Amino acid sequence: MAMTTVAVPPSILKPSAGLVGASKWPNDLACIDKYNWLLHVMYGRGEYDRIQQFIRSQSQKNSYMTYVQALVHRQEGRIVEALDLFQTCVLENPSLINIKQVAKSLALLGRYRVAIDAYKEALTRTSTDWEIFHNLGLCYMQLREFTEAKQYLLQALQVSEIQEASYLALGKIYMLDGERDEAEAIFERGARLIQKHGDADVALSKYRIVYGRKPECAQVWNNIGMCFFSKKKFVAAVSCLKRANYLAPFELYILYNLALVHLYLQQNASAAIFLQSAIRLNRKHAPSYALLGVALSKLNDPENALRAYTYSLKLNPTDPTTLLNYAIFQTNTGVPKSKIDTTLQQFYQSYTERASSVNQRELDASMLEIAGKLVAPISGTVSQSTYAPQPLPLPKPAIPAQQEQADAPSTFVFSPRKPTEVKANDEDVVPNNPAPEMPVVKTKIFDDGRHRRQRGKALPVLPSQPDPAQNDRQDESTAF
Repeated sequence: MAMTTVAVPPSILKPSAGLVGASKWPNDLACIDKYNWLLHVMYGRGEYDRIQQFIRSQSQKNSYMTYVQALVHRQEGRIVEALDLFQTCVLENPSLINIKQVAKSLALLGRYRVAIDAYKEALTRTSTDWEIFHNLGLCYMQLREFTEAKQYLLQALQVSEIQEASYLALGKIYMLDGERDEAEAIFERGARLIQKHGDADVALSKYRIVYGRKPECAQVWNNIGMCFFSKKKFVAAVSCLKRANYLAPFELYILYNLALVHLYLQQNASAAIFLQSAIRLNRKHAPSYALLGVALSKLNDPENALRAYTYSLKLNPTDPTTLLNYAIFQTNTGVPKSKIDTTLQQFYQSYTERASSVNQRELDASMLEIAGKLVAPISGTVSQSTYAPQPLPLPKPAIPAQQEQADAPSTFVFSPRKPTEVKANDEDVVPNNPAPEMPVVKTKIFDDGRHRRQRGKALPVLPSQPDPAQNDRQDESTAF
């Protein structure tokens, strides 16, 4: 439906008869600020000529008219006239906004030293304005003083982490300073920032631009799918992830994210299949084993779930997500409370160390709440809560094949066709009555028929319909 805008009548630009003569109340604010709303609307529409005509027709001017007129001059490229008007605004009202506009005009004129002094004057009034730190960094960058520029840009990112311009400027400074590795790290961090911050709509708009340039990029489809997953649009998420898997069938993180989405949809067998494929690609990836333990526990296979958790903790014993899920698994399977308390102590220690080394936004505070509710199970009752880990980011550089083969176990841990050979020192694995040899683990083959389809189609394959109650909450239409 088209939006209709109300046009401002031309007569409103003409001075009224009362304004031509002497005003009865010359200091009446209601008369002076009567048309501030109109100036705001016209400036938003870009009607700069009408603004100039309207201001010239007024017999009296207020500070807002001067401010808007200065903005118009700067938009038209008349920076010197804009600076004079902004300085007039500062004399009338030395507010933070007016000081920032003066500093910005000075920077546009190339007077960076004076602009730095103006921005530092603005810092005396506030210390939480991202724009001030960012512009200070840009001014120092123009002066080739890279140390101060890095300092202020890092402070800008501490105030607000969702500003792409600060990441771009900081990465450019590192490149000019010859630190290419640091620049790549900053650019990579900025590329992952929006989606990691939780603003899926903004991330989708950015990925739409990238998709127009590289429609066959599997990582873009992976990130688009996880954006839909964060918005609870599971059908669109699975469709995009299937498309990414079609473009890059040997990408570990795409398979992991597919398993995570299917686990949320209670399609545990499909999740186990995707995780087995991910483990075949990288047998040293601890999160895949941990998530496989969750899937196997939901499939009533506690023996292999225990082996998955044990091997995941062997690869990464300080992962708080794995430790929490392992404690939940121990609670569900009736393990003695002493062992559960030991696992929870390891979880709290790992969580504290992780919280002190990374940003608080990267940790899920709900894990502490779930850990506080874990108690020894009452006879006849089983806890059903399971913490789901967060989706993984873009894939890192692959590990060399020789290194993987050197560190990998002798046989595949959870292959349906080969027995399991796991040697662990955990008390939960070794039985009370030691047997002369390790019995063969009976694994299950989870195949729902979808992997028998041919992969020659160019479009993503939609999965089977999940629970009808979930379909009511999701939107099957995608933006791509």
